[in-house]
This record gives sequence, structure tokens and C-alpha cells, in this order.
Amino acid sequence: MADSARGETSLLYLIWGGATVIAFALMATAFATRTGIGVTRLEPVVAAEGKDLTMVENGDGGVLVTDIAQPARTWIVRPANGDGFVQVVVQGLMRTRGLAGVEPHQPVRLIRQSDGRLWLQDPSTQQQLSLDAFGPVSARAFLKFLDDGKAVQ
Repeated sequence: MADSARGETSLLYLIWGGATVIAFALMATAFATRTGIGVTRLEPVVAAEGKDLTMVENGDGGVLVTDIAQPARTWIVRPANGDGFVQVVVQGLMRTRGLAGVEPHQPVRLIRQSDGRLWLQDPSTQQQLSLDAFGPVSARAFLKFLDDGKAVQ
């Protein structure tokens, strides 16, 4: 009989402990929401420079990138040329678009902010991707599409 009383007491402590943790989490969330303390907010992306591009996989493992404003400016990006990050980003975009039922040829917007950070926005899925979050080398893979350099073949 003493064992069952001890088991009931342990269960009671466990329930009270769980309820205390849940109550604390709810109070901390309410506090952060009302005061803004402990909440991380990203400012809206303000473009200093940007281009609308189409990015489509071309079937041979590469990606065809075209400047909407100047269709003669076209790049063929291949992982073998060190542009694997661009291909991975495009594959992610295509997957998100496929799940949303969006046409793959819709343009995306490549944005450079005044502080130099790079963003890729997909207006059709409302997705925003901070390219700098993947490191400076990966972000630089997208600079060729903004800068007036030669098209990569």
C-alpha cells in the first residue's frame, strides 16, 4: 500500500512539473509579444539594386538564367564550373513552386541591399531567401547576375 501511495505522489509531482513548464512558456511568450524583448525581427528588404531573372533547369544538370529586362543576357550555370550553389537554390525554388502549383518559368527577383546583402525573392510563392546566410562565397555566386560582367557559358 505504501508503494502505490508513493507512485501516486510521484505522478502528481510529474503533472505539476509539466503544468509549471507549460505555464512558464506561455507567460514568456506573452511577455515577449507585448514588450518585444527577446523577439527577433527582420526589417523588410529594401533594394538598392535588383534584377528580375528566370531560372530554369535545362536538363543537362545546368541552370539557364535569363535577365528579363535584357533577354540577350543569358547565363548557363553548371555545377562543374563551381556554380553548384546556384543549382541547389534553383532546385529548392522549383520544389517550392511545384508544391504551390506555380509555373516554373515565373521570374524571381535578385536584390542587393544598400549594405551589400543579397536576397532572392520569389513573388509567386512569397519566399525570401537571404543568400548571405549561406556564406560570402555562396552569395558571390549570384553577383554575376547583378554585375555587368560577361555572361558565363
